[in-house]
Amino acid sequence: MQANYTYNDVLAIVCAELQKMFPKEGPITATTDMTKDLPLDSAGTMTLVFELENKLDVSLPLNELANISQVHELANLIVKLR
Repeated sequence: MQANYTYNDVLAIVCAELQKMFPKEGPITATTDMTKDLPLDSAGTMTLVFELENKLDVSLPLNELANISQVHELANLIVKLR
């Protein structure tokens, strides 16, 4: 059974996961650009996807991730898919 996460819940989880991955990058917020503000490479993206899929019980299609750069866009996609 899926938990009922709000957008704010999902956003907080995404930010927390990214902060764990990049603790030296300062605070990660909804407007953080994952492609410009963080050293997120393809391996890091796969790690992030794995963690978010497990925590949020969602399947993230890789083709949709290609068009996402900011954290809030990722949170919106997750909410839409749940």
